[in-house]
Amino acid sequence: MFIYNIFFDSRDLNAYLPLPFKMSELFLAKMLTVFWSTLPVTLLLYVMMLLTAWQAQGFFWLRVLAASLAYLLLVILLCLLGNLLVFSLTRSKFFQHHKKIITFVLLGFSMVIIVFSYALFKDVFKVAEHVKVIAIALPFYKLIVMPSWQAVIFSLLEILGVIGILGWGLRKLFLRDLNAQLMSDKVTKVVKKHHEFNNLDRVLQHYNIRLLSDPTLLLQVILGSLMIPLMFMLPGLWGQNLALQNITGRYYGIFLLVGVCLTPLMYGITSLGAIIISLDRENLYFIESLPLSLKRYLKNKFKIVCWLQMSLSFVVAVSLGIITHFPWWGWVYFLIGILSATYVCTIYFFVRD
Repeated sequence: MFIYNIFFDSRDLNAYLPLPFKMSELFLAKMLTVFWSTLPVTLLLYVMMLLTAWQAQGFFWLRVLAASLAYLLLVILLCLLGNLLVFSLTRSKFFQHHKKIITFVLLGFSMVIIVFSYALFKDVFKVAEHVKVIAIALPFYKLIVMPSWQAVIFSLLEILGVIGILGWGLRKLFLRDLNAQLMSDKVTKVVKKHHEFNNLDRVLQHYNIRLLSDPTLLLQVILGSLMIPLMFMLPGLWGQNLALQNITGRYYGIFLLVGVCLTPLMYGITSLGAIIISLDRENLYFIESLPLSLKRYLKNKFKIVCWLQMSLSFVVAVSLGIITHFPWWGWVYFLIGILSATYVCTIYFFVRD
């Protein structure tokens, strides 16, 4: 999704054409942007590799360097695979006519895979020492653990060989015609139905809802908000049969604090509150030129995004309460904590935007 957004959805190639940049330099710069954008997710892989180096015997700092090299090679491999997938999709006529549907399905499919993986490997958290290394990850494992120098060299050659083949294929098949491919990605015009409203607030509400009507954008935001709570909750709660209904009222502060602390993990720089004004783009300058109170316009926008994020927080609170069997007073304090923190987070990122 990041590769597609940065290469195709940004539509900034015309701004670079007059400048003395090679296409290879532009490709590298955009891929570095992809790397930094996906760093919060891929960094968990680096932590896992460091833990693997820590559990191995001897030469700890040498293994840390090997883990860092393995992480870098894995990220390069993932970026190459992502490029091949995106550039192959964007060349097909079916994708060009159904962009939103395909990206929506791919994101939804990713979410299903994540939940299915937690269900399939939930026992890994209990008996990690008895789990076999996944075959496709074996070269990275040998590079970090270093069972022998021959195994390290052979694993490194394997990884570099796969990267070289993917890089060669990407260059031959796509990079030569990347300029033409980016220029040929046209925006499909959609005929919008005209609505008439007698109330200015209704007009502004309709406009802001239209900004958020892209299903791919909504799924990205929802996944970004739910990803970290799912990563923290599912391993600990799946199959544990936790029951908190018998906890006494003296622990009410814990429920309040958990609600407050969970919220910043859900709403960050990719939340609706952090991008709602940016979605206006050039329209914001047009609105500023109108005889319209900018305070009223922003207030209307904030109400909509705050209501949406509070609704999502409410769903998370209800789901967590059902899984862990909250007592009635636990529901009350947890909802107070998560909803009040959602309001504060929305204000913070809305002001930054």
